[in-house]
Amino acid sequence: MGMMPHTRQNNWKAELTVIGPYALVLYNSLKLEEPANPERSLVKLSVEGDVLKISFESKDFNALRASIMSYLKWIYVSEKILNEIA
Repeated sequence: MGMMPHTRQNNWKAELTVIGPYALVLYNSLKLEEPANPERSLVKLSVEGDVLKISFESKDFNALRASIMSYLKWIYVSEKILNEIA
């Protein structure tokens, strides 16, 4: 039986940009979730003016997808609430 060739593990990356007047509010809310599961996926947030950037990185595609979907859900709910109280 021969040895299996070493395969390079993929690093999956994605970036989400949210532009709007609530960028800082969203940043402060989402910052609490940033270290949610660092062994599966790494999430970094940054904000500049009305631009919120969320960077995702994972070695596991499904973990990356789950992180992106979670953040999209939190952004959607947060914006609905902010629009109701504004």
